[in-house]
Amino acid sequence: MIDWIGKILKEISSPLTRVLAYYRIPPNAVTIGGFILSIVSAYFYTRGLFLIGGIVLLLSGLLDMIDGELSRLLNLETRFGAFLDSTLDRIS
Repeated sequence: MIDWIGKILKEISSPLTRVLAYYRIPPNAVTIGGFILSIVSAYFYTRGLFLIGGIVLLLSGLLDMIDGELSRLLNLETRFGAFLDSTLDRIS
C-alpha cells in the first residue's frame, strides 16, 4: 500500500528536482531552504494560522524530499551534505 504513495510523491518531486538541477541550485541550499520553511511554519502555528502553517510545512517536507535526489542527480553527494540534511531534519 505504501508503494503507491511513494510513486505519487516521486511524480511530484521529480519535475521540480529536474528544474532545480537545470539551474544548478546546490542541494545544501535546498536543505537550508526547507529548514527555514519549517521555522516559518512553526511561526504560523504559534499565531493560530494552522492552514497556512500546514501548507508551509508541506512545502518544507517537499524540499526535504528533493535535496537528496538533487544531490544524486548533480553528482554532488558529500558527507557534509548528508550530515547537514540529517541534522536539520532532526531540528526541524
